[in-house]
Amino acid sequence: MATAAAYQCRLSPEDCPGSAYPGYCVRHPWIELVASAGVTTASRVRRATPPAPSPRPTAPSTPPAPEPPPQPEAAVVGEATHAPDSAPTPEPVVGAWALRITCLDATVPIPPAGLDIGRDTTRFADLPGMADLDQVSRAHARLTWSGSTLTLTDLGSTNGTFVAGRRIHAPHPVAPGDELRLADDVDVELVDLDEEL
Repeated sequence: MATAAAYQCRLSPEDCPGSAYPGYCVRHPWIELVASAGVTTASRVRRATPPAPSPRPTAPSTPPAPEPPPQPEAAVVGEATHAPDSAPTPEPVVGAWALRITCLDATVPIPPAGLDIGRDTTRFADLPGMADLDQVSRAHARLTWSGSTLTLTDLGSTNGTFVAGRRIHAPHPVAPGDELRLADDVDVELVDLDEEL
């Protein structure tokens, strides 16, 4: 059974193959996809890459196991979709999200490897105005992916990391629309790049 692509390139959907990785196109670097959304990015934005495929042995010592029979398709009833109980759960993928620092009017994509936030971190050190935000620690917080869940962790910053007005002391799941803040007054927001294209 063929798997439908979860993401279609926004730059030239007719010419680019679909991808199972949101925000990833095999023909266009990540910077072009972000720029097409009218987003300001750091100078060191790297191309998003999908995870490497698992290595497969060239000569198996035992015969391969037979493929499982195809699973029945999900039944659509009105607005709700009901998957059969025996259908496998699809592997979650990393979202095409970015972190926007409101006072700098700058947006930095969150790659599959995650994102360190701070005045001296790789993706933020070159942002105009970032060095002037002295209430933000050099290594302030970290965003990491776990499947399709994004988690925000304070890295022991002096002035704290806040979600919905409360200082966090442990990793905290976050999503676009959550109220986020670094220190006392540096508002940041998560944005879904696919929705902004």
